[in-house]
Amino acid sequence: MTRFAPSASTPAAGATPNTIEPGGGPALSDTDMAQLKAADTAFLGSRSEAFGTDGTHRGGPPGFISVVDDRTIVMPDYAGNGMFQTLGNLLIDDRVGLLVVDFITGRVVQLTGRGSIEPADDSDPLSLRTLKIGIDEVRSHPADIGSWTDIEAFQRPTG
Repeated sequence: MTRFAPSASTPAAGATPNTIEPGGGPALSDTDMAQLKAADTAFLGSRSEAFGTDGTHRGGPPGFISVVDDRTIVMPDYAGNGMFQTLGNLLIDDRVGLLVVDFITGRVVQLTGRGSIEPADDSDPLSLRTLKIGIDEVRSHPADIGSWTDIEAFQRPTG
């Protein structure tokens, strides 16, 4: 089994972390767009006043996130646990957050925006519907704030 663990470039406990510049921009950079297009994993957050926040994993083949332009992305909604919580929240509050991590380099793209549920794209027969996100803010964190390395499964010493 392969697991991920912090690499040698990750600061040790108690060390001063690298600085992340505050603020973000209203649009995706070319690097952000390339990272989103290559991603096979994303984490989506939504909320409603009555039911609280919900965060879920979204995944698909690399390229499942489509970049329409530097302020708009779309992604398919595949069958999950049938609870419809994350997207159901959009019917009450359209604010969403999306986190995409490049697990090879450690680079992170965070974005917030407004989500809407659209009909499924006919080109993907597994998609039940499509999530369209109009981006309000993007924050990108460079790979030098830590990265992940493939390692073998941890073996606890016996004895």
